[in-house]
Amino acid sequence: MPNKSLLITVGPIPAKLDSVKLITNKFKGGLALKTAEALQSSHRITILAHTSTDIPKDKLAPETTVIRIEDVMDCYEKLRTIEADTYVLAGAVANLMPVNPWKGKFPSHNYKVGDTFNIPFTIAPRAINQIRKWHPNATLIGYKLFDGTDEELLAAGHETLRESGAHVVFCNHPAWAKTKKIALTQDGARIEMSFDKHIAFIARASQLEWYRTKATGSEWSNPQKKELSQLVTSLGTPDGKLLLGCAAYRHGAGFITTARGKSNPSQHVWVENVDHEAKLITATGKATLNAPTLARMFATFPDAQWILHGHQQIPDISTKLYAFPGTTEEASLGENQNFNVEHHGYYRAFNSLQEALDFLAPPKWDIVNGKCTKWDKPAEKTEAANLAHKTDIGFRANLSFGALRAIQLAGPSDLTISATLEQNGKYSGNILPAFGPDCRAIYSTDPLFDTAQQATDSAKAILETTRAQTQKHAPVTPRNIAV
Repeated sequence: MPNKSLLITVGPIPAKLDSVKLITNKFKGGLALKTAEALQSSHRITILAHTSTDIPKDKLAPETTVIRIEDVMDCYEKLRTIEADTYVLAGAVANLMPVNPWKGKFPSHNYKVGDTFNIPFTIAPRAINQIRKWHPNATLIGYKLFDGTDEELLAAGHETLRESGAHVVFCNHPAWAKTKKIALTQDGARIEMSFDKHIAFIARASQLEWYRTKATGSEWSNPQKKELSQLVTSLGTPDGKLLLGCAAYRHGAGFITTARGKSNPSQHVWVENVDHEAKLITATGKATLNAPTLARMFATFPDAQWILHGHQQIPDISTKLYAFPGTTEEASLGENQNFNVEHHGYYRAFNSLQEALDFLAPPKWDIVNGKCTKWDKPAEKTEAANLAHKTDIGFRANLSFGALRAIQLAGPSDLTISATLEQNGKYSGNILPAFGPDCRAIYSTDPLFDTAQQATDSAKAILETTRAQTQKHAPVTPRNIAV
């Protein structure tokens, strides 16, 4: 008998226009029902579905419960009162409802054909935004369907994720909803997966143990507030209104780190203690979701004074499978000193503030190679200067990994554009480090152009596009380069 309970909404969840008419949508609930069926082996399932939704009983386990609902408001109330370990809001909810539904049946016999009248509508209550308030210890999984561009869909999904506090939001597009999903999580991860893998993702998330926070009224000081804010500014990745990534330093018996859902780098929390057995964080406020992992790293490596967590991958360290932040599975990764987390970013411990500052220092230029080098160690210098991998990230030409890192890390005054007359009388456009003509270009246009202006315009466009793309996405690393 499965020991975890899971409630899933299935099919259209309409709004009432009058006692017999409904405002609904074209969806049948087949994919949500398929999800519920697949999860029966690992969960005690409760299905919430409208009275008109077909739920074949022959596919349900004996323990599975089906509860019928009348409309969106009935669904809202049942979600409030029914307790479950996990809520999967997969039903297609009506988001429009009449301000005042007609009492009884609408008297159409009192009107002539062609008569018009106004029915004011309002946005229906969003139960997904209340689940974490009603059931704070539950796992919440939502869906967002949108038929715009992928960028618009992801933006809408992120908004749902932020407003609801859901652990996962799956983005759907009508064109591919039956075959794949894009999972968005609270750590900024974006994971594309098949439909079947998305079911396994739900099963995994619903079995996890999440840490809770006990807020204290302790008085505390923040002696290195300026330095912590500086580090967060250097590594933070903007995500709408939020900054992703965090830093932490030892303080007393615990550590000081960034607050959860921070919108500026100076929002800090003192984590006094993390009890891994009780899954309890004792702190002056809600700390970053990564606090359990930070605590494990500080405990495992007593010489570590600072820890950085950035939302990109770094070379020459191991990469762990994706782990949900704020859970025991990610906390266990803290037994490693330096590591990447798939789809998420890196963790790195430092013995001093200066080491952390040096790691995030502005890039340096290797004039011999004409490529960006960010780290002083020879093995790490190779990452930016000498890798021969090629990648096509949507531009007309391929850029080496070193060139991508150079463009990504360089400031506006660090690079120049020039044109070179080649032997065949045509011109190449070049992106060069700003150290004069003896420095090799980190990028040269291909094909060549008839005029110098055409060549420099092309190089300039490549530079601007590359910067825009690398700001929008996580930094390019050897792990996501197509060789």
